[in-house]
Amino acid sequence: MILEFTDDEIQVLRELLKERVLELRAEIRKADDSLFKAALRDEKEILINTLKKLGEVIE
Repeated sequence: MILEFTDDEIQVLRELLKERVLELRAEIRKADDSLFKAALRDEKEILINTLKKLGEVIE
């Protein structure tokens, strides 16, 4: 699948993804259920990989 975005759209997408990664980090720290925590970690990794594809590195 090929998607085309304007520079502004890419910037907004990057910001949204970074915000969600930060939210997930907090949720992972608070989560008690190991399966739920694993699902959150998986989602975080997908978002980080997507950010990398958009040329953004997040630590």
